[in-house]
Amino acid sequence: MRREPVRANDFTYGSVLMSMSCKDLGCLKEGMQIHGCVEKGRFAGNLVVRSVLLSLYAKFGKMEDARLLFDSMKERDLVSWNMMIDGYTAVTSFGLFQLMLAEGNLHSCLSFIHISKRSSDSIWLDIFEMVSELHGFATKLGFGRSNVALIRSLIDVYAKCGSLSSALKLYEGTMKGDLISCTAIITGNCITLVVLFRSSSPDHLKLE
Repeated sequence: MRREPVRANDFTYGSVLMSMSCKDLGCLKEGMQIHGCVEKGRFAGNLVVRSVLLSLYAKFGKMEDARLLFDSMKERDLVSWNMMIDGYTAVTSFGLFQLMLAEGNLHSCLSFIHISKRSSDSIWLDIFEMVSELHGFATKLGFGRSNVALIRSLIDVYAKCGSLSSALKLYEGTMKGDLISCTAIITGNCITLVVLFRSSSPDHLKLE
């Protein structure tokens, strides 16, 4: 196409970058080459193209490159914020989310879901305050009792961080009878018991 007298537009670049869904490093290399072309052309500041580039870098775990690109963006929308939030670990995602709110940016339930899932994936027992604050934000903004995916994620992360009482309270109040939420509580209880056992058992104690 570049050899023909046809000019690419923002959707051309976006479509090509979005098609690079493979995890092969060759896709990343090609994506970076396209990024170089974009920076030299008239779409260097295009929101659509830069958002797709963010997605590419985040997908390959290149969060430093993604953050450099994100920080250089003069315009950011909800999609670009959510891509960054979804790419980071729980604590960093939450910090970025707080920055998003502080700057008065738009928010969506998807932002909360991304962070709660990251928290759940971490399986830390010391993130209760962060999760509780996130839950409070969601409730104030009207997402706390209406979105099934968010509630399930919150129940899951409450259970895994050792706050079974919070998980049960949310389950009883909104999702009673939901198999996925019930399973999350059981799993979280098992994780808590294993952690407690390891922390209280002598080093020489072995399970038969």
